Amino acid sequence: MSFRSPSPRAHQNWSTLSDRGRFGALAWAARYLTQRPALVRSLGEGVLRVGHGLRHQRPPGRRRGVYVDEPALLVVVDRKIPKARAASRAPGALVPRWVELRLPVGRRRILVALPTDVQEGRKLPRAQARQTQGIRARPAGPGSKVDGVACALVRRSGKLYILGCHHVILRSLVTPGATPDLAAQIFDVPSAASEKLLGIPSDAAVFGPGVPASLDAALAQVEPAAIPIVSSPTFWSARPNSWARTLDDVLDAAAGGFNLFSRGGKMIALKLVGHFFNQPVGYGGGTSVEIAEVLVLVVADSSQPAPMAGDSGATVMAGNGMLVGMHIAGIPNEGKGYAIPSYQLLDGPAFDPPVTLA
Repeated sequence: MSFRSPSPRAHQNWSTLSDRGRFGALAWAARYLTQRPALVRSLGEGVLRVGHGLRHQRPPGRRRGVYVDEPALLVVVDRKIPKARAASRAPGALVPRWVELRLPVGRRRILVALPTDVQEGRKLPRAQARQTQGIRARPAGPGSKVDGVACALVRRSGKLYILGCHHVILRSLVTPGATPDLAAQIFDVPSAASEKLLGIPSDAAVFGPGVPASLDAALAQVEPAAIPIVSSPTFWSARPNSWARTLDDVLDAAAGGFNLFSRGGKMIALKLVGHFFNQPVGYGGGTSVEIAEVLVLVVADSSQPAPMAGDSGATVMAGNGMLVGMHIAGIPNEGKGYAIPSYQLLDGPAFDPPVTLA
């Protein structure tokens, strides 16, 4: 891995990769860096972690206002670099626009230049400080708030919805008798001081203790004023470009491992260890719900933290950007998590009429 300017050959190799190949290369690089915290910190001042996904930028030669989404290494920083320090281009202050690595291909390695999500702002490179898809369900009256993660932005009949867990969006495991709270309001929580109303509960899958073949999934219809927020690429730590439509799609991608994007923005590498129907899944407080179909995932590296409380709804993706499932619960001390497969959620039985990725 090199943080110097990549060679023309490395740029050429990147340009010849397919979209799937690019996502695979970025996933490999993100995992490689995540396992080496010192190397991540050496990317630039204030760098906290890296992931992979899409960057939103105007291509060279395009007219003003035209943007596209491109695969990139996502760089998360804790603060903007002070203008004076950025202007001086002090060593180590700025995150590079490209990083270079030797990508393993079979028994050999090829040199590839990977773009980061650093953009030119006022002629100075800057990193995009990203939010982490955090959502908070608040009751209309007295009651407990519930924190979770927005899994994906979905669409139906021209309307936008946030896909998340039933027990988060509808507060269904903290209400008396597990009754869905249809009056809840869903907020964005990048920080406690700046919540913004995103939407209100809309559709809900069948879910609850004692309910057979439950699916812990619900939709919140996006408020018109919040559409710019949820449509912005800076809202998402990870935004899938496709989804697994069958179990075979999941199994085909399993060899490359999966990544979960937690509420804190950290990418957690996972591997598939099981697939079950009508699986009892334990939630907080001793509550157990029989979920119609689950993927059982464990952390790929025991030194990594497992998904924790507050990660419900987290996106589980393959290296090529394909949505594999939505994290609903887990056993942190065992490094284990449960996810509902994407084909149950999109164009599946969870919602009628069905939804698709926006």
